[in-house]
Amino acid sequence: MADYTLNDTMADIRYELDDRFIYNDIRSSIGTTKTETVVDADPLYEWRLWQEYHSLPNPGETTFRYFTASVDPVAWRLRDILCYDYSYVPYSGFQIDLITVDDPNGRAIELKNTGSSGGTIKYIVEYKCLVADVVTHEESVFSTMTVRAYDETSILQYGRRTMNLVWPVGATEQQMQSIVDRYLAKHKDPAARLVVTLKGENDTIRAIIFGCEISEDVTVVCANLGLNDAFYIDSIAISGTPDGIPVCTLGLTDKYATETYAIFVLDTSELDGTHKLG
Repeated sequence: MADYTLNDTMADIRYELDDRFIYNDIRSSIGTTKTETVVDADPLYEWRLWQEYHSLPNPGETTFRYFTASVDPVAWRLRDILCYDYSYVPYSGFQIDLITVDDPNGRAIELKNTGSSGGTIKYIVEYKCLVADVVTHEESVFSTMTVRAYDETSILQYGRRTMNLVWPVGATEQQMQSIVDRYLAKHKDPAARLVVTLKGENDTIRAIIFGCEISEDVTVVCANLGLNDAFYIDSIAISGTPDGIPVCTLGLTDKYATETYAIFVLDTSELDGTHKLG
């Protein structure tokens, strides 16, 4: 609620627009540091193998051969399979598979002669293992985080006017963006200022003249100017007249929308059960 209310029947009112404090490009920046892991050398792997050459089992029979890796394997494979009968003619009457066993570091070859002849088989069993770990180091990377808000309409009308805000320690990017947006809303347009002249012709006006103080709130109503707004008292000048009636000139500054209410945070942990907000 305003401390005083003035209208155009009580005072002479002069309305001015002050563009000295227009800012339409609001920015704020802060330096940030983060640690990154840099890879100096990739992990090194190699394949280790068994090269096998032996006879096929008898026709219709199955045999097994077992292999155990000396270090933890990351992959296994069977390759380069060649099979001949005893006349050195390629032989396809067989089935060979690399199978798992109970030992996590082991595998087995399951070999079955599905044909009607004997022969020999050659193959390679191999496993892939890590022989050198990845080599890394950590580096601190410095960068700048910037938030910004600007108004194109204001820039076209008044030129670009930049304001750089200090980024408080601990403020998040979202919090700082909210502050920047609020400053833009406050400063993108000219500030409304009034020069109000009061003549103490009655007790009501004299009470205002001698009772008002800097920074108090004044509501000004003027139908001709379309005014019904809240202002701060910026300056007070009181003078006398030959007839002994005091004259007061008030300098008033328009209150911004964000200054017409207070912001507060409720502790929600207390707002339950029998607790009430009073």
